[in-house]
Amino acid sequence: MKTYLLSLTVVVLCSCVSYSGPNNQAPITTTTELQKITGLYNNAGDPGGLLSIIIWGNNPINLIKNKSSLDHYDIKFLKVTSNKNFILVSAITSSCIAYEKRYELGIDFEIDEGKIVLFSNIDLLTRGAGDPLVGPSITETALALDVNGNVAYKQQAHAAGLIYLLVPAVISDTTEIRFTKSKTFKTYPQCKSR
Repeated sequence: MKTYLLSLTVVVLCSCVSYSGPNNQAPITTTTELQKITGLYNNAGDPGGLLSIIIWGNNPINLIKNKSSLDHYDIKFLKVTSNKNFILVSAITSSCIAYEKRYELGIDFEIDEGKIVLFSNIDLLTRGAGDPLVGPSITETALALDVNGNVAYKQQAHAAGLIYLLVPAVISDTTEIRFTKSKTFKTYPQCKSR
């Protein structure tokens, strides 16, 4: 009995759960209807982060027309229009569309239980050289809509195993960012030059 209690105490002490995200979070929907994504979303998220960086990466966006680049911090909104087969994401600066890209369902992305999975990885033994944890782990990064229509970015990592083959550990880490959907959906012209 003492061995069992000692083992349980070690596992509890070696458990780590962390969450970072907005204070007022709403449940995620499981809708797979692409049309529900249509909307105008703030590029700046709660509690931080930029939706344009999540979609297009950290580097400035190359604008082919005039051989310049668009900084993510200049983007105020992302406008998403959709139909049954594709979505068109447009970067809105102060009052015009500076960049847009089209994504095809089934080619560029899939919707699974309401989520657009951007990255998913399962490791059965280790996450690579230098990782002190030996044991299974799973990581998933996805975009989804919450019940209020806002975009929710969610990155989750879960792992269990032995640290340096000595200490048992259970780790769960979740990061969430919400991007508010605007109540209005207006039309913006293409930017003339940058």
